[in-house]
Amino acid sequence: MSGPADPLQEQVERWRLLVDHLPALVAYWDHDLRNVVANAAYLRWFGLTPEEVRGMHIRDLLGPAVHRANKPYIDGALAGHHQRFDRTLVTAAGETRHTQAEYIPHLAEDGVAGFFVLVADITEQVEARQDLAAAQSLAGIGGYTFEPATGSLRLSSEVLTMLGLDPAGPSPSLDEYVAAVHPDDRGRVQTLRSRAELGEEYETGYRVLGPDGAVRHVHSRTSRVLGSDGAVVLLRGVMQDQTEVQRLADDLATTNRLLTDLIAMLGHDLAQPVTATNGYLEVLDQEWDHLDPDERRSIVRRAARTGVRSQGLLADILALVSIGSATLTTRPEAVDLAALLTDASDHARIAVTVTSRTPARAWVDPVHAARILDNLLTNAARYGRAPYSVAVGEDGDEVVVSLRDHGEGVPPAFLPRMFERFSRAETGVATQVSGTGFGLYLVRELARANHGTVCHRVPSEGTGAVFEVRLPAADAGP
Repeated sequence: MSGPADPLQEQVERWRLLVDHLPALVAYWDHDLRNVVANAAYLRWFGLTPEEVRGMHIRDLLGPAVHRANKPYIDGALAGHHQRFDRTLVTAAGETRHTQAEYIPHLAEDGVAGFFVLVADITEQVEARQDLAAAQSLAGIGGYTFEPATGSLRLSSEVLTMLGLDPAGPSPSLDEYVAAVHPDDRGRVQTLRSRAELGEEYETGYRVLGPDGAVRHVHSRTSRVLGSDGAVVLLRGVMQDQTEVQRLADDLATTNRLLTDLIAMLGHDLAQPVTATNGYLEVLDQEWDHLDPDERRSIVRRAARTGVRSQGLLADILALVSIGSATLTTRPEAVDLAALLTDASDHARIAVTVTSRTPARAWVDPVHAARILDNLLTNAARYGRAPYSVAVGEDGDEVVVSLRDHGEGVPPAFLPRMFERFSRAETGVATQVSGTGFGLYLVRELARANHGTVCHRVPSEGTGAVFEVRLPAADAGP
């Protein structure tokens, strides 16, 4: 009986490999606040083994002080509300680290079953902000003065550089400077300056645009100089370029969104095929002696199909992680796309008419090509309708794959978002079938990584949708 259980064990090991390589601490706590599972990063942080942490109460893991501070967020998660907060912690090795934590409720039919814990180490970003704040308080990174009476504005060379101007050149006029402020921030900056002329000091952040259109984030602090009559005669300020800090913050936000989406998927979309596979294997285990060979083969085939679905989802998630962390690499070679379509149609479980005008060999990473075609055909099977047809051929130095279905087509309101990550249409057939919402996003990103493109077209006749992928032809490769 060990043979039929091997696919399940292999899938479990794949999930463990994926979660253990996520750049964050991930764990799951049940409704009684006892640990169910924790990834490798979580175990390293607290210096525990899987056996030690499993079943441990969250209070014993965090300690009285941290548990007391976190309790409102724990209670909020158990009440079904997503929690996010920052916390400074000390690791098992004695290091002080800054973290951003999320508690994501696991909503079951009978209430909240527990919650996922997702913790990102943001020490580098926090220390960078602290270092920049210290530098700004100790020295004026860039200075400026403004005389309200004359309208004279003088900028230091550092501020001129932030604006993309010649650091040795003249200062712009006030109107020219205001024009360099991002349109979305311009009104606020003008209001603050007007209030400063009346004697109010201010500190704020905003964006400026260089002559080349480059956007930089700056932080400005302005103080006033009063004349003998108490009126403001001079505004003096310092300006800090915080573009890099903002980039780190944006990167962190992107990573957090990606990890949150992945955790949600692990708890839903990936759990479904794993649960189905486990169910088939349990039937085999319990009913083996009562099943005839044909029934056994039928159950094994169904388990294998759910295993293939799990494997495809895992491959997509690994690609998603690589894209989100900017570590996606390509290993292109000559690939016969028409041949790959046979496997893709088998995985999507649809009959596809393939028309190949030429030996369509693309210069592409074969794994990426398989994921592109698998996701396109799976998308057609899920949201389209038969008959399905694919035309493959060369167009100059590109290989073109054009997939047509005869379903209801893409809702017009969804067209601008259809290639965005985790986006799903809110009308039509999409509301009646399950889906991950990242299939077309992966198609676009994998095509881009291989110097290709993907687009959607409305058929010239009839209903349905046409998706066209263009990849470099093998003859155009190195």
